[in-house]
Amino acid sequence: MNDVNLLLNVLNRVNALGFDRTFKTLTPFVNEKKVSYPPHDIYKVSQSETVIEVAVAGINKKDIEIHLNDQILSISYSGKGAGDEEGNDCQDADLPVTYIHRGISRKAFDLKFMLSDHMEVQEAQLDEGVLRVRLKELIPEEKMPRVITIN
Repeated sequence: MNDVNLLLNVLNRVNALGFDRTFKTLTPFVNEKKVSYPPHDIYKVSQSETVIEVAVAGINKKDIEIHLNDQILSISYSGKGAGDEEGNDCQDADLPVTYIHRGISRKAFDLKFMLSDHMEVQEAQLDEGVLRVRLKELIPEEKMPRVITIN
């Protein structure tokens, strides 16, 4: 059983109120396979900042699409870069090239990340074959932990 199924089963067994949107959001992910391509890292820079790094060597930034829709961050590449159909996507060549060995993968991919309601995309940068998407969690004051005094 995958993690999403486990979470849905737990929420079904407890008195979970107000999770309708969560069920609706998680349901499409129930039967999805775990994605391992392209290689990617997710790490925290601070309490409120997270970075997603995706290895995209050999892929031009104009061929990568980043979308945020209903708190689902999607990073995708169609696999058809400039000149790909002829096999001429070598960035250093002015003329068509013939590959002797082609080891840099340019497979299509579509990575999806579910963001919390307070997570916001700050920026996306492509540097030395690594795409970095910076996220920041902006928690409203009324949602911050607080101590409630007893009268």
